[in-house]
Amino acid sequence: MLQTENLNKIWLNLSKNSSLKKNVQEELASLFNEAAYREWWKTEPRTPFEFSRPDLYPTLKHVGFIAGEKLQVKVNQIGSRMFVTDGAWVQNPMRVFPDPDEALVLLKHVEKKGLHTWADWVIDPAAGCGHTPLGFQGPAKRIFCDANARALTFASLNALINDLASEHCFGLLNDMNRKFPSPLRLQGKTLFLTNVPFAPAPDDSSLALNSGGGEHGADLQIASFELVKKFSEQNSVPVRACFLTWTLGSADSNEWEVPRLCQNIFPKAKIQWTLEQHDYDAPDLPNPAPLRLMLRHLARSQYVVSHGNKTVETAYENLADKLQAQGFTHIAYGFLDCEL
Repeated sequence: MLQTENLNKIWLNLSKNSSLKKNVQEELASLFNEAAYREWWKTEPRTPFEFSRPDLYPTLKHVGFIAGEKLQVKVNQIGSRMFVTDGAWVQNPMRVFPDPDEALVLLKHVEKKGLHTWADWVIDPAAGCGHTPLGFQGPAKRIFCDANARALTFASLNALINDLASEHCFGLLNDMNRKFPSPLRLQGKTLFLTNVPFAPAPDDSSLALNSGGGEHGADLQIASFELVKKFSEQNSVPVRACFLTWTLGSADSNEWEVPRLCQNIFPKAKIQWTLEQHDYDAPDLPNPAPLRLMLRHLARSQYVVSHGNKTVETAYENLADKLQAQGFTHIAYGFLDCEL
């Protein structure tokens, strides 16, 4: 694991040396297009990428992204923009999410809705390394927020690497559960991109900080709704929000918990819930997925728990019993579009 302090030092060094930054940009792009790296990347790797020729990337080695023959970060790409983040092999509660998949789904949805040209401001309240707000292709100014200082360090570094000017990108260490600081005032149409498919979790320690959402998986979804509500009350500007979310419910009755909670919080808003068909997270399961099967998938996922952790598997079986007793039979994945 590349220490957060070292990430901060890399950011400082690149911010002071434009030639060094340019070399990092070029070597990251070259690495991502290398056949060996692409093959490794496609396997959803659980171990760091190992170079056969690390000498081909002297700048990445110089700044600390390569140690010995191993890559210390995962390198992703959205459009022409390069991103560095933690790999799935990092076993730490503060690990930053490794993959751009959900950001790509969300950005595609936003573009389809025409919101990439609508917004003057884009706010991501749980931005991770910045895949979504920095991958956004429109001209809007961006605010990326997270409760994890390590995530903000990655996001700030990625903004710098991609030449996104500091006057157009702002980072905010902020816990969604505590909403936004009251002094935050913006002028212009504001779009919230909220990538919040946090998973049901039997306890606080079973999942990484960027994965757990309480027993129903709804804790941080609700927090994101309340955050948007507070912002809209404090700022007299047009507000729209796209929430990418999981929800408990019943496929038979087509009743879903998170959309209902959203409508309760925004009783006058125009809200649309749509399923998002995907194949990257649990490709063998349908959407909506049977509750117990999805929870078993989570318990076995090396992305969120230590491999073969039987204690977690047992806890998820018990959670499935509890949720089924409450009448939930399925978990669905989709978009909540909210126009205030």
